[in-house]
Amino acid sequence: MASHSLPESVNLKSILGKPPTALDFVLPGFVRGTVGALISPGGLGKSYWALAVAVAISAGAKADLTGLKPAEGRVLVLSKEDPIEVLEHRLHAMAKVLPKSPSYSGVDYRSCVGMDIDVMSADWFQSLRDAAKGARLVVLDTLTRFHKLDENSAQDMGRLLSQLERLAAESGASVLFLHHTSKSAVVNGQATLQQAARGSSVLVDNARWSAFLAPMTEQDARSFGVPAAERANYVRWNISKQNYGAPLADIWYRRDEGGVLVPVKFTASRPAAAPAISAPAANENETVAAASVTPEPPSLPSAKGAFGGQW
Repeated sequence: MASHSLPESVNLKSILGKPPTALDFVLPGFVRGTVGALISPGGLGKSYWALAVAVAISAGAKADLTGLKPAEGRVLVLSKEDPIEVLEHRLHAMAKVLPKSPSYSGVDYRSCVGMDIDVMSADWFQSLRDAAKGARLVVLDTLTRFHKLDENSAQDMGRLLSQLERLAAESGASVLFLHHTSKSAVVNGQATLQQAARGSSVLVDNARWSAFLAPMTEQDARSFGVPAAERANYVRWNISKQNYGAPLADIWYRRDEGGVLVPVKFTASRPAAAPAISAPAANENETVAAASVTPEPPSLPSAKGAFGGQW
């Protein structure tokens, strides 16, 4: 029978005898070596956003389309969603709005489409851990494709999150899994809530960080002067759960040519008008006009199929 032992007791007095270790944030509020989630409805741009994060961490501020200014390092992206041909289109679309020749050397992108990868398998876990060593971030796109457990089971999802925490601890990287919102959250306009994730609430409860992508509502569109016909092109990002940071203001993106998400900033400096969008300057967000807010219950647009589905 295997024996079990607890870790050694922590000497609290010795901790107070020296300055605390500085926290290393991979993204705002997302500490290196922990597990986080990105939750959104299908077809909204999770994979595109994760690719933009990977490029920003690899190349630095000059290639940051996220507006988050992450520290530089290596990123391991494991994609079971999209074939290489889709990656090619996305990279070419991003290149049109980025400075010339950013460094992609820090992006370790693996197309795992069709592979039966199970993070709960001892052999697959070892392969994942070895590939992740030295990375700042590991992206699993999407989570449901990397396990065979019941996502509605609290017990199963607790086991899964423990395995991802082990991957983070043993590799030293943060693990970001992409996941879908539940149908009820989408229908009820609650896609931004912490508990909007599909399946057991343990998925987000046990993660230390969770962010979301949400479509622009009709109320948001009127507030920012965005014509109804263009509303589906705008996406909001923010953090719904974090344990190590302060709240952030919303970050807005607009789908540019090819579906690439370009950061924009809304202000109240001009009356409502069709916003003029162009490629962002490095380290700066665009400015779009805003109008007065007229309250109305939100409804969710669908951008599925736009730009040939290239996001």
